[in-house]
Amino acid sequence: MRSRIVLLLFVVLAMMGLGVPAAHAQNELFLIGSNDPSGSNRAVSHYNATTRALLGYFISRTDVGMSDFHWGGTFGPDGNLYIADYYGGFIAKYSGATGAFMSYFGGIGAPVHIRFGPDGYLYVAANGGPAVVRFDATTGAYVDTPVPDGTDNLGYPQDLVFGVDGKLYISTYGTNAVLRYDPQTGTTETFVQPGSGGLSSARQMAFGPDGNLYVGALPA
Repeated sequence: MRSRIVLLLFVVLAMMGLGVPAAHAQNELFLIGSNDPSGSNRAVSHYNATTRALLGYFISRTDVGMSDFHWGGTFGPDGNLYIADYYGGFIAKYSGATGAFMSYFGGIGAPVHIRFGPDGYLYVAANGGPAVVRFDATTGAYVDTPVPDGTDNLGYPQDLVFGVDGKLYISTYGTNAVLRYDPQTGTTETFVQPGSGGLSSARQMAFGPDGNLYVGALPA
């Protein structure tokens, strides 16, 4: 049965929880888009999810000259941390064990959220286009653009989430919709029509244990 869409009408902050690899304890939480004590340097802060105690700052944007606008990040299948820099137009890779800067690859138009797919490639929601592009995160090589500019209702793509069906769900801030890309057929359809149920400025998404898709949005 097709999953129901449950709309959450709240303001999504410019920070998000990151998937934590097995190398880290289950009660650890990483947040991207937080400020360090000086209030001037966005970093990835590290918390104990049980006590909410700040464990420290895992990385700092000054490590690689990041801009003041980055909020997409994920741990890869290699256990390393990948972060998208919107203004810089690049993806930076850090050691998932130590937080040490490893490498970066660029040439991406305003990357927002990123997600690894079942195929092992890194999918990037790029507002400069707009489009969803795919990279080999090991080499940094561009692979292709599975959801190109001009796709119906693709306006400022935001979050990317793979469902249990293996398909990629794409929230669109500019068109108030959710798209669904099928890697098997290479086709994209509008899963949630623009403004359906009051959907406005769609942001982060997550599938709940109930199988429903939860969409963070701004109040209409």
